Amino acid sequence: MILGLEQITSFMLTLGLVHDHVSQITKSAECNGNYTEELLNALFPNNVYLPATPEYAESISTYFGSRARLNASVIFVPDVAEQVSTGVKIMEFFDQQFAVRGGGQTSHPGMAGIEDDILFSLERMNELTLTPSKDRASIGPGNLWGRVFETLESSGVAVTGGTLAPVGVPGLLTGNGFSNFLSSRGFSTGDVVNFQVVLGGGRIVNANPAENPDLWWALKGGSNNFGIVTRFDMNTFPLPGGIWSGTLAYNSSQVETVAEAFYEIQTGALVESPHLDVQFMQMVIPGIGLTTTELVPFTDHVNFTGPYPSSLKPLFDIGPSDVSSARKTLTKSSTEAVTPEFIEVTNKRINRANINIKAHKRLYKEISTMLSAHYGSSTLEDHSVSLSWNPVTAHAVRESNRKGGNAGGWQEVNQVSLNLRVNWANAADDMAALKMDEEFMAKLDVAARKWDSLMPNQWANNAAANVDVMGSYGETNLEKLRAVSRKYDEAQIFQTLCRGGYKLWN
Repeated sequence: MILGLEQITSFMLTLGLVHDHVSQITKSAECNGNYTEELLNALFPNNVYLPATPEYAESISTYFGSRARLNASVIFVPDVAEQVSTGVKIMEFFDQQFAVRGGGQTSHPGMAGIEDDILFSLERMNELTLTPSKDRASIGPGNLWGRVFETLESSGVAVTGGTLAPVGVPGLLTGNGFSNFLSSRGFSTGDVVNFQVVLGGGRIVNANPAENPDLWWALKGGSNNFGIVTRFDMNTFPLPGGIWSGTLAYNSSQVETVAEAFYEIQTGALVESPHLDVQFMQMVIPGIGLTTTELVPFTDHVNFTGPYPSSLKPLFDIGPSDVSSARKTLTKSSTEAVTPEFIEVTNKRINRANINIKAHKRLYKEISTMLSAHYGSSTLEDHSVSLSWNPVTAHAVRESNRKGGNAGGWQEVNQVSLNLRVNWANAADDMAALKMDEEFMAKLDVAARKWDSLMPNQWANNAAANVDVMGSYGETNLEKLRAVSRKYDEAQIFQTLCRGGYKLWN
């Protein structure tokens, strides 16, 4: 639709601008042809980062991986929900493409960024409050989980946030979300009791079991398909004694034995004791011939005697070459892996992918040898590949369903989420690296199907860029999500104007 000057003037007046200011904006926009940027600058001069400024460069640099660092024409950094609301109204009126970023941990280009259009970056919306009863935390989308944990620890409580301190809040909580408390409390989204969200047209609503319950359900895995979440209200839980966690490192020759032990503990101790979590981590760095095999146990039940919980004895009996474990705070646990090497990786080319499979001992053994076999001969510069095995027990899914359900299509079976993360040095190697990843994920798919263990759904937080995540949730859930979209986003701006994420209609 072509807008006339009278329509544009009338719209700007509804935003609270006076006629003189409207005239100035119109003259500037007629020169550069861009009303949206002129309006954002006029209304929020302290909330706009322009290219070639230090603030703009710093903001773009915070993306996790250089592939995600697209060059927006303007970065809009609102402080409050009302500013987000006005921004959405402007985007919708002028039919302007935009993207939304929380913490910026997605590594896929265009998922939380945009080239030559408007980026809404929520980094300043980092308010964090706790109710007097300490049972609920209100968390702004600009927060990172390390700050959340540290703030709540002083009150002896915690929330089901991400496992790493630098991970942002909104992506995790609208993509189901894994935490170290997954087995006992379900997906992180299960503890969100209210979303404050800006819808199309700039309307600000709450979504919870009493208000807009269908939207509340949809936001638990529905990504950015419905609006911009400007506050998450989460149930807390007591954590006065901190946690216990550690790393058990094994020789690469033990990988199949470790995979078997991981299966046994996933189908045994993790089922019997939901407060226990164990992740299986593999890494290959072909350039230096390095292969690592680790198990990473975690529990918030720290009143055991001895050096570790007795149920973990089979993991120690294998004979790890190195053990590092201790009681610690949740904050410390989330920051231990944030080493200088980790920070260096955030500036490299990064890709991710995911597949979920049923627990199956023989399949686990087969997959455990595939990472090194597939990537070991790579000659790409600084090529590093990791595969994390994240157990998802039937109890975890039941607990999420008890708390209002999940849109992500998770079934109540014992399964593991296999999550690939790959990094390399040069953009010139992108095509080769991505092809290698696609071929590896295809091999995992074939192996899982052979053992009748492939689960249909994808985990939105770690899925590959080219998969139909929303479709993987199942036809029933997809149709429910689409119905919610049509109801709350009548103009469909979060399908047609808001870029990124995994959309409901491909």
